[in-house]
Amino acid sequence: MAPMQVAHDPTNSKRLAWETEKSQGPFYCPECKGELVLKKGKVREHHFAHRPPFTCQYGSGESEIHYRAKRELFTSLSAHPLCKKCELERRLDGVRPDISLYIKNHPVAIEIQRSSVLVEDIIKKAVAYNRLGIYLLYLFPESGPEIIWRENEQEYVCRPNQWEKFLHSMFFGRAYYWVEGLHIRPYHFSEFKIWVESKWWYDRDGDEHCGGGYSKTSKLMKIPIQHPEVTLNIVDDFCDRKREEYDIENFTIPGCKLWMDSYDKWW
Repeated sequence: MAPMQVAHDPTNSKRLAWETEKSQGPFYCPECKGELVLKKGKVREHHFAHRPPFTCQYGSGESEIHYRAKRELFTSLSAHPLCKKCELERRLDGVRPDISLYIKNHPVAIEIQRSSVLVEDIIKKAVAYNRLGIYLLYLFPESGPEIIWRENEQEYVCRPNQWEKFLHSMFFGRAYYWVEGLHIRPYHFSEFKIWVESKWWYDRDGDEHCGGGYSKTSKLMKIPIQHPEVTLNIVDDFCDRKREEYDIENFTIPGCKLWMDSYDKWW
């Protein structure tokens, strides 16, 4: 059963799983209006789930870490004095952000992205939020990129996929990873040079050839450079910024409004 944090009660009021008791039911799906079950266990996060059989995809694709990040962020933002009208999964015109609110009187939508997503879908959301006059922030629920050690180059590297690199470019060379509460860890993905070893060989005529002995830019791997402050506060250290349309590789970053850190480049 697909887990979700939000349901409607018999009065059509929105209920949050961790603040709700089973006696306050029955509960209904905000999308398909089907009946939901409230599950409150000791292992998994408290959540609502559809009764089988069901075909509704509302809440599907959310991992445990995505679920926890959304709950902790919502709770922390709701308690901050510079935040107001904080809501989970508020249905807007064509979009439904994980969290929407006003930060320092700026309308902000937060999208928590862990599973693979099409770049085209990111573009559609950015265009929709821009049309609504809302500042957008994309977060990865992990505390940082997966980092590996390259022995030949004596360097730590990561391998972001296409949509992660697109978001990195959209946010002016930043990728934001959620740590806990309001704490965000920013990274920049810098170019990584791979050393191509020298090789000698003979062709079929017996002539000797040599190749390699140079470095080239990797298309897949990047050097993750962490912000010197280690973590930033999503309210105190972030601000509004406008992004003009910009072409990158096979895509065009649309003109949009972003909620991002207020620091200059640190790389």
